[in-house]
Amino acid sequence: NFQKFLRYMTENYWYYKEMTKLYLNIRLIMIEKKMKPRRLAELVGMSERSLYYIFEDKKCPTMLEMERFAAVLDVGIEDLYDSPYKHKREK
Repeated sequence: NFQKFLRYMTENYWYYKEMTKLYLNIRLIMIEKKMKPRRLAELVGMSERSLYYIFEDKKCPTMLEMERFAAVLDVGIEDLYDSPYKHKREK
């Protein structure tokens, strides 16, 4: 599944180059869990269009939406995004 996804992303780079790291992280989890975007949007409680606005970086997800993504996908919220501060700990 992951190889198919990589091949598809490579073949459609012109479109997906605008997608965010958030999209890539969520998409990889969705592939692992065999979940379609329509189903994810339904379970999170948003329209499929709103989901794609987030994926295309046209809309920033709220913390509530990020929590819903994490809950529906059964992952930690930190697994959904990349940040240089993600694993920074106080000393």
